[in-house]
Amino acid sequence: TLAAHMEDCRAEVPADLTFTTDVFGLNFHPVRNYVACGNIDGHVSVYEYAIEDNKLAIAIKPHTKAVRGVHFSEDGDSLFTISADLSLAQIDLNKQAVKWRQEKAHGDPLSSILVSGGMIFTGDDEGTVRRWDSRMLKPACTYGQNDDFISDFELDENTLFATSGDGTMSVFDIRKTQAIAQSDELEDELLSVVSIKNQQKVVCGSQDGILNIYSWGQWEDISDRFPGHPESIDTIIPLSEDVIITGSSDGLIRVVNIQPNTLLGVVGEHEDYPIEQLALSADGNILGSISHDHTIKFWNIGFFYDLLDQDLEDQERNTEMKEKMAPTGQDAEKAEMNSFFSDMT
Repeated sequence: TLAAHMEDCRAEVPADLTFTTDVFGLNFHPVRNYVACGNIDGHVSVYEYAIEDNKLAIAIKPHTKAVRGVHFSEDGDSLFTISADLSLAQIDLNKQAVKWRQEKAHGDPLSSILVSGGMIFTGDDEGTVRRWDSRMLKPACTYGQNDDFISDFELDENTLFATSGDGTMSVFDIRKTQAIAQSDELEDELLSVVSIKNQQKVVCGSQDGILNIYSWGQWEDISDRFPGHPESIDTIIPLSEDVIITGSSDGLIRVVNIQPNTLLGVVGEHEDYPIEQLALSADGNILGSISHDHTIKFWNIGFFYDLLDQDLEDQERNTEMKEKMAPTGQDAEKAEMNSFFSDMT
């Protein structure tokens, strides 16, 4: 049922935002209809989006080199940005000015950022991860677990996951100063990560287009894998506890069910340009995507939730029907005996 409605994803959405240079970093405001992005020249833009019209709300240049990531604060008053120029900046959205800037936040160009739980997490091109107190704006802890670029973060309560170009996922308890685990090294880069199924599974996208699935607490080796993407899986966001949306370098945005592993459909595409990042609006109804085509595209996925609920109800109804039709007592014993002898023939 989901695949039949994929064409509706471009209905009633804001117009594309088009830029003259490559766009890096994408994040939606936690309250207002704002979306932020960075550019290769160090500029940061914040747009107020609407179906009727998109308006530029803030344009500022906090960095001297490419912006690698942007993330709004949880209260929505600030926007944190990272750059290849080694700096981490905080933009005051009300004053539309740089409030704070750490010139050498890392010793190498920054590659990833996450703001959550009153903390800021940053990663760089050489695998260093830093945890910052968003109030004190000082590094509270530095982790040196990985040997290559940090590609993505995921925070689930007190557990932080970091994927890396060295083919591993590092796991941190943010209350401690050392990593608590690191997965075995895979042959290809891990580029994206998401926690799903109520802390039962963690899914990582890889350079080879494989979704690597880890069971919670068993971080060394994968418990399952789902090949199928023809090219790298650069970004993942959760749609529900069982369904994720992936962005691939083949230019397609896919909806995927995890265990049972099934491709549910294609949301849309940036033609032949790789999907760099996906982000969800605060209400979960608008999906944003960026690519090398210099655009931010918007997708209407609000109707997905009703369809997923309907699919879940159908599955539960089918399960109930099977249970009601299942033989009991002597009939069950007879059916089991017949099955046993049929297996021997």
